[in-house]
Amino acid sequence: MEDGTYLIVSLVVRLVFGAVCAAVAISKGRSPVGWFFGGLFIAIIALIIVACLSNLREQMELARIQDNTNRRLREQLRQEQMRVEALRAHTVARLDAHDATLGVNTRSIAPAIGSLPPPTRTGPGQPAGVTPPGDGTAWFFFDAACGKEGPMSIAGLRTEIMKGRVSRDTPVWHEGLADWTPAAQIPILLPLLSTL
Repeated sequence: MEDGTYLIVSLVVRLVFGAVCAAVAISKGRSPVGWFFGGLFIAIIALIIVACLSNLREQMELARIQDNTNRRLREQLRQEQMRVEALRAHTVARLDAHDATLGVNTRSIAPAIGSLPPPTRTGPGQPAGVTPPGDGTAWFFFDAACGKEGPMSIAGLRTEIMKGRVSRDTPVWHEGLADWTPAAQIPILLPLLSTL
């Protein structure tokens, strides 16, 4: 009789473990039938395993939220691209209207705008300079005896100031300046020129 009672108690305990494993599996988005049988056959081990598994429902919800966010961001990006394109078209139309009014064609010079050479200045011995590589500004100065000197870095121009070849009245130029400008009118050079 004890063997029969043991078998019944053992079966009830295993059924309880199977039911608990199935309930935990349902809450985690897993197969309740498979975990019921896992709980039925390996009892507490199956319960520990199913309790340690990740929650598929949470993962699916996070993936859904991420997809919605990505979709919303793609739509915002598309709208922003449309706004930028509309602004670009409007700007081009305005520039074309200005060109027509002024009788010029700025489209033909647009690619060269970023690499304009320094303005020419009459004088003897003007060598054609090439902008040095790197991201620094290419500086030029005009020497009455030698003509245009450069390109050089700001450090090179400082050296020329220290040698006395560049004074407060010496015309200097770098890309971004409209024309040759006396060195004393360029703020970055004032500290060096004040020592002269």
